[in-house]
Amino acid sequence: MAAEAAKLTVLSENTAGRAGIWGEWGLSVWIDTGHNRVLFDTGATKSCVHNAHEMGIDLHTADAVVLSHGHYDHTGGLAEVLPLLPKPPVYLHPGALQNRYGKAEDITVGPSEVRDIGIPAAARAALKTADLRFIETPTEIVPGLWATGAIPRLETTEGPGGAGSLDPALTQPDPVVDDMAVWVETEAGILIVLGCAHAGVINTIRLVHSQERGLPITGVIGGTHLRAVTPERMKATIECLGSLSLSMLAACHCTGPREAFLLQAAFPEHYIPMNAGSVLHFPPPATPS
Repeated sequence: MAAEAAKLTVLSENTAGRAGIWGEWGLSVWIDTGHNRVLFDTGATKSCVHNAHEMGIDLHTADAVVLSHGHYDHTGGLAEVLPLLPKPPVYLHPGALQNRYGKAEDITVGPSEVRDIGIPAAARAALKTADLRFIETPTEIVPGLWATGAIPRLETTEGPGGAGSLDPALTQPDPVVDDMAVWVETEAGILIVLGCAHAGVINTIRLVHSQERGLPITGVIGGTHLRAVTPERMKATIECLGSLSLSMLAACHCTGPREAFLLQAAFPEHYIPMNAGSVLHFPPPATPS
């Protein structure tokens, strides 16, 4: 069942869009389809809860929580969020619970230090009492809102998926097999919401397209993981996005400032900012001529 429209409120992102909103390295998006509400990721800390309160979002009304993957900056807020909710289902890929390690750039412990970059201990503890729903294939979360499940890695320019490791010695590269996105079916087309796109923007678009032949993809927003990618990959991504009938494009979090600029330059009429405190309406309101 396609929704007439969707309203998305960004509860966590690297930058804050207005006074009173907290920014952090992370991502969380509240998706309201008019009939249902889904929390997509929870950011890294309690910023998600703080910003929800500041913006008048009642997290208690969430019908479901979806986790894009098991990195701290998308799951750390679970420790603060889950106690506020009436135990809605939490959807995630089973691989999200893996231990993960890396040299995160946003920490102050020193450039040579290795740390746990997976789901934090407090968030794991909160998940122990949650209604976990493990998914690996496309799954309808609420009417008209789907999670991709695992995304096939078919596009050669998009690489293995992540810079982290599955062991503290950093000898086992982590392909982030648990990476997922969600998509919303509306009467104006499909909106894809990316968490971090470790599987690749192109691969994600192709999967959604394979599932939704009757509706065009007209919006793509979220973390694209394009920061510092090769020119070849950037070109391929822009070409893929250009093949869609986009009415909205918003890249944030792990995109990178240079790459965000390139996307905005390629799609100036449809690119919009996306930071903590942003409220996005899809389809976007018509621009007066």
